[in-house]
Amino acid sequence: MVKMQMTITCFFDKWWQKDVESMIRCDINHPSVIMWSIGNEIPNANKPEVVKTAQMLADYIRKSDPGRQVTSAVNSMNPDKDAYFAALDVAGYNYGTGDNQNNNIFDKDHIHIPSRIIVQTESYPLDAFKCWMDVKDHDFLIGDFVWTAFDYIGEASIGWRGYPQKQNFYPWNLAYCGDLDICGWKRPQSYFRDALWKSNQLSLFVKPLKPSFKENPDRASWSKWHWLDAVADWNWKGYENKPIEVSVYSSCEEVELFLNNKSLGKKKTDRSTGFKALWDVPYQKGELKTIGYTGSKQVNTAILRTAANPSQIKISADRNEINSDGQDLSYVTIELIDATGNRNPKAEDLIKFKIEEAGTIVGVGNANPMSTESNQLPERKTWQGRCMVIIKSENKPGKITLQASSSGLKPVSIIIISK
Repeated sequence: MVKMQMTITCFFDKWWQKDVESMIRCDINHPSVIMWSIGNEIPNANKPEVVKTAQMLADYIRKSDPGRQVTSAVNSMNPDKDAYFAALDVAGYNYGTGDNQNNNIFDKDHIHIPSRIIVQTESYPLDAFKCWMDVKDHDFLIGDFVWTAFDYIGEASIGWRGYPQKQNFYPWNLAYCGDLDICGWKRPQSYFRDALWKSNQLSLFVKPLKPSFKENPDRASWSKWHWLDAVADWNWKGYENKPIEVSVYSSCEEVELFLNNKSLGKKKTDRSTGFKALWDVPYQKGELKTIGYTGSKQVNTAILRTAANPSQIKISADRNEINSDGQDLSYVTIELIDATGNRNPKAEDLIKFKIEEAGTIVGVGNANPMSTESNQLPERKTWQGRCMVIIKSENKPGKITLQASSSGLKPVSIIIISK
């Protein structure tokens, strides 16, 4: 351990200025960069030598980019971190929001040091409502960053089974805690965050009658990177007339729920309800719809429909034109849909890909956190009725043709132009 610390110190002394300069030069023109961070959960932040290093880093960043603030993400916030926070422009708090709105550290620390500006640099998905209400209620708390925005490989299953982790969690390989899954598709918690941030938002989800994955009975109380078990799925054959919990996330003033055009009543969705409304709905196949109202005006609609067995493949790209530089990417989504265009969220069929001309397949995925399929072979099973293939250009202009096929279904193709 001593040898490792000495090695890190040698590299730090030699490289810290170059690394900071590289970070700033790389991103200084990006308008999305609002602050520079000098670290996350740095050990011994209460020690004078660590405070001295923080001050050195912060001063160097301010000199290099006077227009932006400096922060650092700190855990275990206590008065012994005051000197470390003093080196920063904005104090980064990891998991400052407590178990209820009256049990967090922000009010206490504001009384302790009224001039301190705070940003919550990590928070739990489950605390999204409380965290954003803290931001709205405290002028000195300027924002909230969830852990995490985008799902990732590693810390496998913390977004479902949590900690402590065990070997029998295999084949979990994704964290499964992102607002966006590893393919970039929005997960239910991201739609809930829409309701917190924007007006007239509306989304509709269902709690499965059986858990989507095996639960962890030993999950620690502090391990809260998961979200509620919620799916955009109204396909529950075999459960006819059994009550299913339906959740509506909404920033509309009130919402109304319909099952096959029959109203199940209106409910308020505002801060007093946590921007949610719940119903227990006896399952019937067909259409589940919610309408959002502001005043007496309908402002949004969300619908779930029962899908028949897949009869066709739908293929679409985020970009139909890319640069022929050998680096540019197009993300292509494959969906299994029925005759009326509804994606079947129960479909888990194998899709095979063929690519021709001026491009290559560099990745495939389906966001299933327990999938052990290759991320590079030209095939992937769908999960929740869809999968993704990533196309990269070659160092020549031309046409890229991607074909997707599955047993029993007509193949489909898409053309991407590389310029």
